[in-house]
Amino acid sequence: MRIVCINQDFELSHVECAKAPTPCKAVNDRSKCLRTHKCILDKFLQKDFSDEVAKDSTIIGVQFAGQIIGIDLLDDGLYFGLEGAQFNFPAQLSNIECLRDALQTLYFFKENIVRKAKMFSKQKNNSYNRIFHKHSETQSKAKHFKAKFIRPTFFTPRNKRVVQKKLDYID
Repeated sequence: MRIVCINQDFELSHVECAKAPTPCKAVNDRSKCLRTHKCILDKFLQKDFSDEVAKDSTIIGVQFAGQIIGIDLLDDGLYFGLEGAQFNFPAQLSNIECLRDALQTLYFFKENIVRKAKMFSKQKNNSYNRIFHKHSETQSKAKHFKAKFIRPTFFTPRNKRVVQKKLDYID
């Protein structure tokens, strides 16, 4: 699931869900989720924000195997993956404690997404500017301190992923 800020057409987060999560699938999904969030973070940091906004640049997501995960750029090319609170969904309604923990975790996630969306609404680009200057050089480049730290994301080539999965089944 993608969470997108509609007025800026910008992705704010990514959520992974699995029908039957296994430990191996959870690890693979977490890796995929971190790479996806790194791409979201890079696009976020390419916007022209103040240094203060750039300090609060952590992109947070949910892996419904029961964990909040996030990523931030701390230094030149140093991306740091964060493992947040773990939670479970209750199997029975009588497990109020488990339900309360899950709801608190999801509320934290929602608040983080709303805060990031508000950062975009404070940006000085209005909808007309986005339409008329979409591909022009008049858009301002990011000047905050993290802008120069961004590095490209590595994704394993498709054919090597298939080979790796086959090797995992052999083990």
